[in-house]
Amino acid sequence: MDKEYTQDMDENEESTFVLTDEEGNEYPFTLLDFVDYEEDMYVVLAPADSDPESEEDLELVVMQVVMTDDGPSFEMFEDDELAEAVLDKFISSLDEAEE
Repeated sequence: MDKEYTQDMDENEESTFVLTDEEGNEYPFTLLDFVDYEEDMYVVLAPADSDPESEEDLELVVMQVVMTDDGPSFEMFEDDELAEAVLDKFISSLDEAEE
């Protein structure tokens, strides 16, 4: 996926982003949360057609938020340990919110 995205708000006040890959294919994602980790900002996304309440086969995507002259952009990265750490922090924040 490259850096291009568009944002829409649906009736549930969820942010939906359309990410576009190098070949021009578009994929809608729902923004679940921003995660601040080790002085960088990341975003956790789920495919827009998935049910975030159902943990079965939920595929989350973690991307780094990078500020550019045109505003924020989301960039893929290939550090599995970093992605796992960001997801752990995201899950911890969900657990704290439930308590």
